[in-house]
Amino acid sequence: MTVSTKPGQEGCSVTESQCLLLYNKNMLYHKLKPEIKTRLHKNSNRYAISIQGIVKTLKNKRYYNELTIGEVKQIRAFGDVMSTDILWGESMFNDLNK
Repeated sequence: MTVSTKPGQEGCSVTESQCLLLYNKNMLYHKLKPEIKTRLHKNSNRYAISIQGIVKTLKNKRYYNELTIGEVKQIRAFGDVMSTDILWGESMFNDLNK
């Protein structure tokens, strides 16, 4: 039996909150390494709009290759990520291939 993990999608055989939890676990924000999340949120006082935009993007995208160059640049800048780490993304995310 196929179970949809997108909230509100027909065919989801678990509760809405379970669907939402499964869906969110697959998004980039959930996979972002904790130390990068911490650095992003530390900058949220000074750059609230930018950080909110990055977080929203990461919560709505599942794969690293869906990010635009501009979005990756913002993660690098506000998450204090090394330029060499952004090439593939493995150093910024856990379980990137799931």
